[in-house]
Amino acid sequence: MCRCVECFERLVCDTHSDGLTDTLQQGAENEASFALLTPGRASRIRNTLLMDLQQISSWRERGRLLLQRLFPPADYMRWRYRVKHRWLLPFYYIYRLGQGVRLLFM
Repeated sequence: MCRCVECFERLVCDTHSDGLTDTLQQGAENEASFALLTPGRASRIRNTLLMDLQQISSWRERGRLLLQRLFPPADYMRWRYRVKHRWLLPFYYIYRLGQGVRLLFM
């Protein structure tokens, strides 16, 4: 539960306004950015990707975004996975692809 809801719960207890917290919680769950506050790294990555894909109208652009996420530039891969030898980079791309598929279907 987010900190804002906790503050409103205290407010509800202090002012005896029944139902305010439930109303605010329901409104938060309908908010698109609420998906970014879900616990767990996998859920946040998946929800962020799905939100980004929903903002793109063209299937071609959606495919391009997926390719960019799965196969980022080599400099990023070397930094992210601390690749010491350049020849290992293709194996890290395969690893990232597997991780990406796993995160999407968890």
